[in-house]
Amino acid sequence: MSDEIQDALEKIFAIDSSLYRERGFQRRIGFGKRPALLNIDLANAWTRPGNAFFCDNMDVIIPSTQSLLKASRAAGIPIVFTTTAYNFTEGDPTDMGLWHKKFQRVTAGGQ
Repeated sequence: MSDEIQDALEKIFAIDSSLYRERGFQRRIGFGKRPALLNIDLANAWTRPGNAFFCDNMDVIIPSTQSLLKASRAAGIPIVFTTTAYNFTEGDPTDMGLWHKKFQRVTAGGQ
């Protein structure tokens, strides 16, 4: 990332951070009395190598998530999984829109 872009991002994040603090966000509120484990979008699209949406560090993320799941189950903590689902993904009309066409497939060694 260029220094110019990095500087611009840091400036924007500082402004955003200040705004959030002024409005009462970015403060500690504790863990509450009834914890739960919330897994957001751990779907095949993000976790399977070769998929256009595959994320980095899955070799760390998946085992860490498995450890959290095991500990949560042992402690009787509620576990919730979220993801996005579509009724129609092929043909016209599709409620998926063009979302899946926004990203080109990237392969190992590619850009």
